[in-house]
Amino acid sequence: MQRSGYAERLQDAFRRKGWRVEDNPHVGGRSADMAVSKNRIRYLVELKAASEGRRDRLVPLLAQAILEAQAIAKGSPKPISVLAVIAAPRIAPAVIVHLERFPCRECAGCRGGLPG
Repeated sequence: MQRSGYAERLQDAFRRKGWRVEDNPHVGGRSADMAVSKNRIRYLVELKAASEGRRDRLVPLLAQAILEAQAIAKGSPKPISVLAVIAAPRIAPAVIVHLERFPCRECAGCRGGLPG
């Protein structure tokens, strides 16, 4: 699946849960993949897709998504949290465990996890 397909699926998932989705918002002169909001909660979302779900491919993509989202969010006039999302056709359970822990170890102020 191409990145645009993952983006559409992610946007649909947020909308089904009652989130407002803004596609490609401009924040501080830069463009993010999307922004989502519900009540007073706001996330700036960066999505990266890989053709394979291998750890050596996904870890750098996750780091890139986190750093890009943080850099874009700094330009926001309103407080906004960042959400880095990576996608691949299949991701092994062991890779998921590693990725869930990655942001907590590597990036200050980030939390890792997968939706339940």
